[in-house]
Amino acid sequence: MMVTSNIKRSISTEPVSKPIHLLQKLAPPQAIIHIGAGTGNGEMHQWRQWDIPHALIIDADQERLNWAKPLLTENPDWRVLSAVLADTEGEIDYYQASNPEEDSLISPQCMNRLWPNLHTITKDLRPTRRLDHLLAEDHCAALERADPTWVFIDCFPALPILKGAGTYIDRWSVLWLRVLLQSNPEIDEDATLERTEALLQPRGFRCIDVTESNHPAVGYALLVRDWRAVLQPQIGTLTQANATLTEEKLALTAQQDTLEQEITALTQA
Repeated sequence: MMVTSNIKRSISTEPVSKPIHLLQKLAPPQAIIHIGAGTGNGEMHQWRQWDIPHALIIDADQERLNWAKPLLTENPDWRVLSAVLADTEGEIDYYQASNPEEDSLISPQCMNRLWPNLHTITKDLRPTRRLDHLLAEDHCAALERADPTWVFIDCFPALPILKGAGTYIDRWSVLWLRVLLQSNPEIDEDATLERTEALLQPRGFRCIDVTESNHPAVGYALLVRDWRAVLQPQIGTLTQANATLTEEKLALTAQQDTLEQEITALTQA
């Protein structure tokens, strides 16, 4: 469990987020949930060098996960799943883009302001899963018991995935998310850092680092749970409850004294 306080965000143009290395040394994760793992390349895949005992690797495209399947022999508590994650279960349009790294629930045409040559290869209707329903299945039981758990989301938009995680968010220690750093009217606001922070801050997460990608409008946000901020309201509630119990105890003691006096008087009479 990680405790942080007075956290400040930094913005970096370095290709690798240095704070992630520091966090990994201070509180090594026992479980990684990597969503949008793709073909196994990218900055977020550095966790594979950390000797992680439990991992859940997810991507919308089954074929892109072929790299991960041989790793299951060496890591029996790793799981590989193909699923489209959202905040509801049903069906949704999924877009395959001319750049496979931009396959997502967002139309490539909406991303043209960022990448003018990006276009749609295919669009098809796919079933969606909520992450909390997926994590509640038996094959994820060992993962659920691991602590601390870190979650990486390397796809757009991250917000519906986080909403679909339900109360599991409250068990996680670190989030590393691909986000839009600048709001764009043509792109789903659920992909922005601002909208994502609005969900996570009340649940105790603080953004401590933002790293720009190969486009200044797109980056990676590192968020850490501030356990002190999470526990403070609970401490206040417990303190108030304790004060109330103390008052009730004093009132009962006074009633007992009164009853004993009445019994004494009746005995004398």
